[in-house]
Amino acid sequence: MIEWRDKSKNIYNLIRSLGPPYPYAYTYTGIKKIEIIEAEIINNFGKLIAVPGHIISVMDNGCILVATKDKPILIKEVKIYGQKHSIKPDKIFKSIRERLGLNIEILLKSITNDRIN
Repeated sequence: MIEWRDKSKNIYNLIRSLGPPYPYAYTYTGIKKIEIIEAEIINNFGKLIAVPGHIISVMDNGCILVATKDKPILIKEVKIYGQKHSIKPDKIFKSIRERLGLNIEILLKSITNDRIN
């Protein structure tokens, strides 16, 4: 699982190193598991003031910029876990108000709702 509070180089190397025949590097949005297929570090972004995991920008080309500890990462291609085909991240992420990573509060609500139902 991607830890967005890590340095961009470590996250990029994790994404780059994983993939078939091994599982992809992954993250979560809510309780949905998202596999990261392709990404790159953006070195010329300037001073980054954002919470790691927050989407900084949804680009016109379908990519998203995500904050890390030091430099943003451009996510170019993703796959929803369990689906066969990859897609552009903007098909899932529509707003800069979204945050990537495991959200314990949402996960616990989901587990509680499953037990009640």
